[in-house]
Amino acid sequence: MTDVKKKPLSGCINCGMCNADCPTLKATNNELFGPRGRANMVNNNSSDESFYICTLCRACEAKCPLNLELDFRKERGKLQRTKANEEMIKNIRKYGNPIGELKDGKVPDELYCC
Repeated sequence: MTDVKKKPLSGCINCGMCNADCPTLKATNNELFGPRGRANMVNNNSSDESFYICTLCRACEAKCPLNLELDFRKERGKLQRTKANEEMIKNIRKYGNPIGELKDGKVPDELYCC
């Protein structure tokens, strides 16, 4: 089986098939946080924090009938780290896990990963 080259996001026709299995859309019930909402933002040269809400699971790509690459962060240059990303990285380097130090074997009240 050969890998099929993905097409750029600018080819999106807003059919909404990408929304079918999006866990972020299902959890938030907000179209803006789903793949079609983010695609519209990319194609309209706008962006916000919703790019970081994406789980990067690529379920949207599996459903896209046009075989588009739906990597919104890459498309908009959103590869910067958030405060939560920085905290996870710090914890991984220091404690070997994204949560941080586990006191008495308990997970801390404030999580930065999940």
